[in-house]
Amino acid sequence: IDKSIPLNLLIKGVPGTGKSRFINDIIIGQKLNLSEYPQNILRINVHSALTNAELMQGVGISTKDGNIIYSEKEGLVLNHIKKAILHPYQPFVLILEEVQENSLNELIGDLIYLIEEDKRVDMQKVIEKAGDELLKKEFNDITELVKFLIDNKLIERKQYIEIPYLVENKTEYRPLIFPANLYIFCTSNYRDDKKIMEDNLLRRFEVIELYPDENVVPESVRDFFKELNQAILEVLKDELHPDRYLIGHATFLNVNDEKSFAKALLKVVIEFKDIREVEFEIVKRILDEIKSFPQFFDGEAVKKAKSYKDLIELLQQKAYGDLLSLASKPQNQENTS
Repeated sequence: IDKSIPLNLLIKGVPGTGKSRFINDIIIGQKLNLSEYPQNILRINVHSALTNAELMQGVGISTKDGNIIYSEKEGLVLNHIKKAILHPYQPFVLILEEVQENSLNELIGDLIYLIEEDKRVDMQKVIEKAGDELLKKEFNDITELVKFLIDNKLIERKQYIEIPYLVENKTEYRPLIFPANLYIFCTSNYRDDKKIMEDNLLRRFEVIELYPDENVVPESVRDFFKELNQAILEVLKDELHPDRYLIGHATFLNVNDEKSFAKALLKVVIEFKDIREVEFEIVKRILDEIKSFPQFFDGEAVKKAKSYKDLIELLQQKAYGDLLSLASKPQNQENTS
């Protein structure tokens, strides 16, 4: 276990700044070196249809001999927690991509309490403390193991929560711990005025924000990319957190000619028009600030655009001219290809 890596880490930034790649460098590279243990990595894209039952526990329904049978269904995260408990000498990673406000509170519930470092259970230390009494004992499930730890005072009261049985008619609850060898990494796009996480959850995470890096884009568009983001910060300086409008370097990584540049700039324009709903006059002010258009592209033509329509038509023609020619064919013209 690498103590230099936060157990709970939120990586945020505008799209295209390499958040997921940064996580991969941590878990596959020299830090955790999990390339040979892909089963120790659980990556989940947090979307609107995801439920607590899919991640923690739910009720499964099946039929047998015409009878409806209800059974407990173990969620992805709960299963991953149990695997980490059973293998305390290996690092495990839970990656939650595209986290937005409220999603984690609703999805993992009571686990929010347990992920703090002082509430996690270090099973290595527990094994050292319990010795042979623990190592020689057999358990039917994780619940039995945790009850043993509680009964023998091997963990403190603050280190476990109680979750209900969903199917069995029991009034008791099952105790659950969160292991110290399970890292939680979250990513989030920083786009609007909403919070990334609720305050009670954000306080439990260390935060790294990734910004666009002009040094990784091709040299032919480096000055343009740098000036683009400088212009965004200047023109939108009166906005709340203008850095959330920056353009990630991934958009310009493979730009090397007029066509690829037009495609990249078109993505920027669509970002402002359709996603952020920014007025065209603001976009025009941003483009007017830029002096270093690449040599293979006519920057003056871009600056002459008087509307989103003008600008998009110009860029689309340069990016998808051959494709657009199909749309301009008369409808009664037969396809002779």
